[in-house]
Amino acid sequence: MAIIFVSHSNKDEEIINFFTKIFANSKVQAIYEEFEKILGKEITSEKIQSDINQSNAVFILLSENTQSLPHTRDWILWEAGMASNKDIWVFIPADINMNLNIITPKLTHLVLYRLDKNWQRYIFQIVQSYDDSNILPVTVVTGGIGALIGSAINEKEPAGGAILGGASGVVGGLILHEIFKPKAPVGYPVKCPSCSSFYYLHSGEQYFRCPICNKILGINLQE
Repeated sequence: MAIIFVSHSNKDEEIINFFTKIFANSKVQAIYEEFEKILGKEITSEKIQSDINQSNAVFILLSENTQSLPHTRDWILWEAGMASNKDIWVFIPADINMNLNIITPKLTHLVLYRLDKNWQRYIFQIVQSYDDSNILPVTVVTGGIGALIGSAINEKEPAGGAILGGASGVVGGLILHEIFKPKAPVGYPVKCPSCSSFYYLHSGEQYFRCPICNKILGINLQE
């Protein structure tokens, strides 16, 4: 099962409930770790790092609470730093984006969303793009087909043909999985003129704050 690590503040109940409903309709598992549990020794930094390493992507949910609680802010930035070679999606409510000054030096996507059904469907597409639940069935079926084809081609060496064909079938299954796998929304490619950082923006807003250098930027999303 695909896993997405969700970095957040437990003070953001409405935001957490919003994302929980999205994950509930998918086959992707969300892992929520909280700073307060670390204080209670239920969760350790080693456990968090292990969960991030096993995750397919990291969602960072920023808010006013994230900004006002220094310990939460520091832990979220630490978690982002642990997500090496993974997609990092930074989610910020569109109506407060300009009011935040949280720097997130590492990210792949910036999503300025609203707590409504349209954005719920949009974020669901993002979550679904990490669903790997159909890898095994596709691999098994096409692996068998590949073995039969391999045997037919190599009639003089049926055993070798079966092995080769089976391997080809597995590769074919993985290729088919990528073809039929739901695609995440692409977003709008942005290169900040101030810090030269590159990421993808998902937003319907005319202006936004660069999450890396805090520069206010404008973009014509109609182009």
